[in-house]
Parts: sequence; C-alpha cells; structure tokens
Amino acid sequence: MNTDLHFSSKNSNWQTPKALYEYLDREFHFVWDVACTSENCLAPFGFYHDYGVDALKADWSCDENYGGLKKTCFMNPPYSRAIVKWIEKAYKESEKGCTVVCLLPARPDTKWFQEYCAKGDIWFIEGRLTFYDPMQPDMSASAPFPSCIVIFSPNMISNTLYWRKKNQSWRQK
Repeated sequence: MNTDLHFSSKNSNWQTPKALYEYLDREFHFVWDVACTSENCLAPFGFYHDYGVDALKADWSCDENYGGLKKTCFMNPPYSRAIVKWIEKAYKESEKGCTVVCLLPARPDTKWFQEYCAKGDIWFIEGRLTFYDPMQPDMSASAPFPSCIVIFSPNMISNTLYWRKKNQSWRQK
C-alpha cells in the first residue's frame, strides 16, 4: 500500500468518506467544515485553507445561530505534526459554546490525545477508513491506522478512563 501521498503535507485534499460524513451530519447538522479545501468541503460552509483562510486564528462563532441552525463544526484536520494545534483549537472552541465533531487518527498513546481528546466523547471506528482525493476521483487510500470520532461540546463530561501502569489504577482525564 502506497501511503506516501496520504501522509504527505503536499496533498491536503483527502476527503472524509461521504457515508461517514453523512451519518455524522444527520446526527449533528453541520454548518461549518473548519479544516477543508475548496475541493473537499462537505459542509455547507468551510474555512478553505487553500484560499489562505487560517481557521486556527478564526473565530468559529458557535455561540450564535446561523439561519436558525446552531453552528456545529466538522473537522478532519491535516494529520501532520500540526494536528495538536487543531485539536487544541477544537477543544477551546467547545469551551466557548461550539460543538465540534472531529475525525482523527486513534492515537490514545499520544500526549495530544490524552490532553485534549480524552476530555471529549470518543467513538472508535472499526476497521480502516478509505479516504479519497476529489481532484483525482480514481485515487483512494486506506488509512494505515485506526480512526475515531472525538466530539467536543459545551459542558461535556468525559467518560474516558486511563489505566495508569505505575499506580496500577484507573484515572479519569
């Protein structure tokens, strides 16, 4: 399996599988895709980073209504080292009133996952997702890692527990 393109920062066009997005959209009614390109945006509106929009600096304004809909955000961030900035931003926007639904690599052993994702609701995805490049419809790549959905919302109470090896005990993050 060729994963070079999938992990290359040169290609940020990988699109969320439509069936997964549509399922989540039925549940959450997305208004914004906060980490998309103009070609791979699935929500009605997006912060298009290929047009120079920096969603990491933008106000996602989820405390207001948009056409009667709560501004609920979908986020499938670039899976580079910058992912921690995206996760931190999603978490902080939830503290301001947003609901942000994130499609992420399931990496519970990482600091960013433990520091931020464990404060949200985590849904693990069985199997490996297949991502598509909308600019090249015949190009797809299966993720070589498991994926999960992390949901940050105002006043969320995390149910995530971690086993601490050195203390031989469970702790809630």
